[in-house]
Amino acid sequence: KIDLKGKGYAKGKGPGAVGLSGSGASHGGRGGWNGPGCVCGPTYGSVFEPVTLGSGGINSPYFGTAGGGAVKLVVAGTLTVNGAIDAEGADDMVPQMGPGTETGYYTGAGGSIWLDAACVEGVGKITVEGGMQTHGTGGGGGRIAIYTRSANAPSGELDLTACAGRCWVAAGDIVPRGSSGTIYLEGKDDESGAGRIVIRNPKGAIYDAFQSAMRLPAEVDGDPARAFSHVTLDISPNSWVVLTSDLLVDEMEFTSGNTLYLDGHTLTIRSLKHRKRSSAKG
Repeated sequence: KIDLKGKGYAKGKGPGAVGLSGSGASHGGRGGWNGPGCVCGPTYGSVFEPVTLGSGGINSPYFGTAGGGAVKLVVAGTLTVNGAIDAEGADDMVPQMGPGTETGYYTGAGGSIWLDAACVEGVGKITVEGGMQTHGTGGGGGRIAIYTRSANAPSGELDLTACAGRCWVAAGDIVPRGSSGTIYLEGKDDESGAGRIVIRNPKGAIYDAFQSAMRLPAEVDGDPARAFSHVTLDISPNSWVVLTSDLLVDEMEFTSGNTLYLDGHTLTIRSLKHRKRSSAKG
């Protein structure tokens, strides 16, 4: 296992931190919004070359956790992941009255994982989730980029996860209160910069759609708009995306249950695949 969980920016630090405003930290996705009077930190960093650390969440001097760390692996042959590469934000599950009474607030965002190999395979987990908590809001997802020079995609049963930090709620349900980061996949048949960007928050709806929605491109130190012109943009269920500039993409795939906010910008798509339904808002 490569363990970078909580090895990013310290509690309350980093470009996506928001001080004591009561929201989870941001990175690839925004941290969860906690209602009026609170703000979400900005998204930041590159989709294609992720090297940035996850920011740390904070609510008070006593509550909050560090963000996830960052790693880049370049392998000449096959990279096999049967364990885990973990760059999640740290969880905040603090016992209050003994075992079984854990609580926590406002966690750190996921970090960055950048893999470059002939092939990437295995049955393990590659994760940049935001930190888990039981109250308040979780950190946003981080960023994963995988380049495979002799294969078109990672193989096996790898679990790639960049969703927001989960929140334990009534009846044991687990939902993320924040937005997903990004997973970029580029294989041997793809031209440079012409891979697939996957935006996926699979474990439930976010607390407030617009405030907590991920921004594309990132708000701070993000990729230029021209970098997206040959990608396939894959927006999966429970994902909410807000454009921060006009964008041209080669292809877009929509799945039931997601929302794209144009926010006054123009999205030009060379080819659209609409899987069931979704919604787009100006």
